[in-house]
Amino acid sequence: MLAAAGTGNALHTAAAHEGLAAAVARRDPSAARRHLSDALRVYAERQMPDADRIRLLLQQTPVPERYPNGRSLRPSDH
Repeated sequence: MLAAAGTGNALHTAAAHEGLAAAVARRDPSAARRHLSDALRVYAERQMPDADRIRLLLQQTPVPERYPNGRSLRPSDH
């Protein structure tokens, strides 16, 4: 990620976010969604067709109910 960001090329950074999302998706869906959202922002700002693919991935990535430490994401459960 740092290498991609260091190039100043936003498309490389977006691709790095995609790769990180894939790497953490099973273990940490929240992190995967954050990385996908970051990639989407880059692609959407540039009106690239990749944005549609990332939107689909976001729809398919589950929204977790708990943080990785087990704490609930729902305010009423705190």
